[in-house]
Amino acid sequence: MRTAVPDKNVRKLLQRYPEFEVTRTDHHVRVRHRISRDFIIISLTPSDWRSLRKVERDLAHLEAGMGYLRRSALRRS
Repeated sequence: MRTAVPDKNVRKLLQRYPEFEVTRTDHHVRVRHRISRDFIIISLTPSDWRSLRKVERDLAHLEAGMGYLRRSALRRS
């Protein structure tokens, strides 16, 4: 069985958030908040050394209720 998130540092970050569910596509991981159903996308091919910090920032935003769906709705209004 293949791990949903091959990067061990990202796995450690995700373990801090038990309220998130993780699904995998070919090159990305979708992290969805179980209650709000909002989500973020994490690339499995990090392009630079800042990618882990960006994932950490996005997870904090998702926990605060500012995932992709919420930010998109705010931009449209």
